[in-house]
Amino acid sequence: MAISVPGGHYVCLCCGLFYPIQRPVSPNVEHRMHQSNTVPKRCSRCAPHRGDDAETRIRIAEDHARWYWEFAEQKDAETKAALAQVDEIKVQMGDTRDRMIAAFRSRDAYIRVLADVAKQHQPTRNGCSCRRRDCETFPITDQPWVRRKISELERCEDYDEDTA
Repeated sequence: MAISVPGGHYVCLCCGLFYPIQRPVSPNVEHRMHQSNTVPKRCSRCAPHRGDDAETRIRIAEDHARWYWEFAEQKDAETKAALAQVDEIKVQMGDTRDRMIAAFRSRDAYIRVLADVAKQHQPTRNGCSCRRRDCETFPITDQPWVRRKISELERCEDYDEDTA
C-alpha cells in the first residue's frame, strides 16, 4: 500500500515520518530564485546518525580543515598588510605632526619679534614712541591682523604661565 504524502512535505528515509519542506525565508528576490528545489532525504534528527561512511566523514573533515587553514592564512595576510599600512600612516602622521609643530613654533617666534618691535613703536601725541614723526615701522605694527596675532600670542603665554 502506497502512502500518499501531502504537498509541501517529504518522507524521511530513516525514520519513515513525513516533515514539511522548509525553505529559508529571504526578502531578497534574487536569493529566493536561486534556492535549492531539492527535497531532503533525511530529517534533521536522522541526518547526524545516518548517511556517510567513516571514510567520507574523514575526507570531509580534512577538506574543511584545509579550507579553514587557507581561510585563516588569507585573513592573516590581510591583517599583516593592514597593519603595515597603519604603521606607514603613523610614520607619515608623525612626520607631518612634527612639521606642523615646527611651523607653529616658527610663526610664534616671528610674532614675538613683531611684538618686541611693536613695544618699541607705540602711538604717542607726537607720532611714534621712537621719537620720529614719520616712523615707517609704526604703520606696519599697527595693522589690525598684526595686533590681533600679538594679543593672541600674549593671551596664550599668559595662559601657559597661569597653568604652570
